[in-house]
Amino acid sequence: MKGYVDEERFDVLRFNVVRIPHGKDLLYDPEFGIRELRSLDSFQNYDEGDKNKIIRYILLMHDKKTPLRRDIADLQERKEQAAILAGFDLEKNEERLEEIFTLSDDRVADMIIEWMEFQGNRLVVMIDTNEQMFFDFNRAALEKVSDVNNDKQKMDAVMVKAKLSEECEKIDARLEIFYEKLYGDPDVIEVVQRRKFTPESMAK
Repeated sequence: MKGYVDEERFDVLRFNVVRIPHGKDLLYDPEFGIRELRSLDSFQNYDEGDKNKIIRYILLMHDKKTPLRRDIADLQERKEQAAILAGFDLEKNEERLEEIFTLSDDRVADMIIEWMEFQGNRLVVMIDTNEQMFFDFNRAALEKVSDVNNDKQKMDAVMVKAKLSEECEKIDARLEIFYEKLYGDPDVIEVVQRRKFTPESMAK
């Protein structure tokens, strides 16, 4: 898409990496390094040769204000355009890009999630609060009513569980909205939910 060679298009980004020459260290280059990104552990820990391309891709694809989201409705096409701008070759790097696009590389997934959370601290707090309520209510709803002998007490306990179940459904609906606002990309949301809502976490 020819319009995307215009650097000004991307000035809405938090960090316009389109204006930074390719080949520069996006974390530590004396002139172009982005100091704020050094606080992200996943960015620091990633040590493969395509590190700067990965960072470019993430900032172009997953910035909340990226013009790619506004102008390209198709998600796959949007990912491909971000990859091209980041310096990847769609044919030569096809196998690697498949890992990046599908988030099968956990290190890249970590980087994307940490970057999205870096942009939305207020939403992160709201998500954490609602997730904790969801776990607490769900655990209480799963508790047995075996020690209650009185029929009325049993009925009251069942009604409480039904109410807790309803509250869990409401919290779940709120979380879906929060996840969409924070992460945007459905593939990222799926990874986040898979990591958070494991059988182990639900049982805690």
